[in-house]
Amino acid sequence: MTVATVYVSESNGGTPTVTDNISHMNMGSYDMTGLVVATYPITVSTNSFHKAVRYKLSAKNSSNQIDNFQFWQSAGTPLAGETMVWKTQTAYIQPSASALSGSSACPTADPGSSNVVGTLTTDGTYSDYVFVQIQTTGSTPPGNANQKTFTFQYDEQ
Repeated sequence: MTVATVYVSESNGGTPTVTDNISHMNMGSYDMTGLVVATYPITVSTNSFHKAVRYKLSAKNSSNQIDNFQFWQSAGTPLAGETMVWKTQTAYIQPSASALSGSSACPTADPGSSNVVGTLTTDGTYSDYVFVQIQTTGSTPPGNANQKTFTFQYDEQ
């Protein structure tokens, strides 16, 4: 059996530009793939631009489908006054630094079952979006945030 090729893709801009197979989700004060945090830092008491990412089935190969999408923050502790929030939905939201409406604290453990909607059976198709944002307060120390790791997991049938 030849395994499927699944990417994490990021969308940016008003009419989204999609970048497949991203290598990181650096968050800062601008909406772009491959953001350099030192160039676009998050000011204390503001939010990062949220990231709009999703799973993409690039090549199904011998698989029947890709499903059971799970997302969580698997490493990294928030700084004082810093909260990592997230939400999922089908429709794209242009990234901004406004508080991510309808979001909640990002899961910090394997959810054990799907928390992102999608069953992918055709090459070139995507799951629902995962929106992620760093929110800070006046008690967040200035300077670089610590690194966080996110896990994107799925099942291949």
